[in-house]
Amino acid sequence: MTAGRWFLALSVLTAPWSPPALAQPTFAELARAGQLPYRGELVINGRTIVRVSHGGPGLQRQEVLAPPDLAGELVVDNGQTRWHYSPRTMRVDLAPSSYGLRRPEHNQHLLERNFHLVVIRSEPVAGRPATEIELRPRYAGRNSQRLWIDAATGLPLKVQRLSPRGVVLETSEFRHLEPHATIGRSEFEFALPPRARVTSSVQVLAMGRSLADLHMPVPFPIRMPGYLPAGFDVMDVQIFERGGVRSVHWRLSDGLDMLSLFQTAREHEAPRPAGAQVVTLPHVATGFMVDHGPERMLCWQTGAGSFSLVGDLGPDELERIADSTSP
Repeated sequence: MTAGRWFLALSVLTAPWSPPALAQPTFAELARAGQLPYRGELVINGRTIVRVSHGGPGLQRQEVLAPPDLAGELVVDNGQTRWHYSPRTMRVDLAPSSYGLRRPEHNQHLLERNFHLVVIRSEPVAGRPATEIELRPRYAGRNSQRLWIDAATGLPLKVQRLSPRGVVLETSEFRHLEPHATIGRSEFEFALPPRARVTSSVQVLAMGRSLADLHMPVPFPIRMPGYLPAGFDVMDVQIFERGGVRSVHWRLSDGLDMLSLFQTAREHEAPRPAGAQVVTLPHVATGFMVDHGPERMLCWQTGAGSFSLVGDLGPDELERIADSTSP
């Protein structure tokens, strides 16, 4: 499960349904969907069932109900801090919020700039009338997305993420939805379970929409890549500290997919895992790349520091971004 995606769940229809007139969702409605509070249950990839409470922008609680080996996993995000608790290990991982400084109007601009919105048909999901649409990328080699938009609320009731070749990478659907739910803010505060241990602590020292908003020193020259893929904008930038080590984290998006770029001092180079692929970067020597499901992580060093880039782009694009951080 990740911050910047819609998750949804399947329902078995037991009553007759008559299709309404085909609605015409807009990019503005998609961008505003995250403002609406709701509760619901999702089925992800036909296997994982998640209970979700969404209290509005930046307030999210997700608890896994099934399968048994994942039941009890809990993620709570209050817009500043994100907690991830695993009952099997009795450990709690702390991290900065997944939401940061995201603005609906910015996301709308990115969607309009980078995708075509195509209305396909009316089709019910979770017993609710919905309109199926597809967001088709304007740039080759990018993912697309199909969404089934609730006619009453504008919420995505079902989402499919597709590769550039049209292969379904992820599917999630609501099997139950309670829109406009009244949810107290206390539901998004995390209480440490008895005997649980905090295994990592990330302290955000500064956050802004650009480097100009940050007034916090770091022990290395901050360097943003000279090249970014077409359509990607910086959503926010943070300086954070973990274990006494300061790092800079940029989050970038094209409206659907996210890129995360991390920079820290040279002496804190990321360890190379077994099976990592060595890549040659013409201007910054060598790095290594690791596949993480649909995403890839590329790590490298320059005179400015150690970098890690995580995202769902092709290897050539990731390597071009990395190579552009050379002094």
